[in-house]
Amino acid sequence: MPPVPYCAYHDLSHSLSRQRNLMRTPDIRLSFVRQVRKNSTCSVCGATKSIEFHHVRNKHFWLGDRKTVLSVPFHVVVREIQKCIPLCTPCHNAFHCGTVVLDVDAATKQHAETILVAKVVVKERAIRRKEKRVGRRRKRH
Repeated sequence: MPPVPYCAYHDLSHSLSRQRNLMRTPDIRLSFVRQVRKNSTCSVCGATKSIEFHHVRNKHFWLGDRKTVLSVPFHVVVREIQKCIPLCTPCHNAFHCGTVVLDVDAATKQHAETILVAKVVVKERAIRRKEKRVGRRRKRH
């Protein structure tokens, strides 16, 4: 049987599966939602306090529901946040009343950068936590 040639795709998918396993813990999903909310600014007025997510496209679940966020996979939470625009509470209420007009495309692009930053921050935290746990195990033995 001839030797199996090196496949960059399978090597990449193996490292990605390790990263996915790291992101499977429930607290990672909650900290990701918190991080996005913390780094987001209102798309209308630029406020940073009391940020809510307004769903632009079809809503599968409410991101404020802790049980739902804990029960779905990480990529589903990310996909749901990508369908949203961050708005502060007064602007969100005004948007639903029709007194505020918003350029949805521009707001979505701005929000996409915030999501990427939050993903990186949460992954780094998860890696540090895992390294701490591994370090504690080594000290015990």
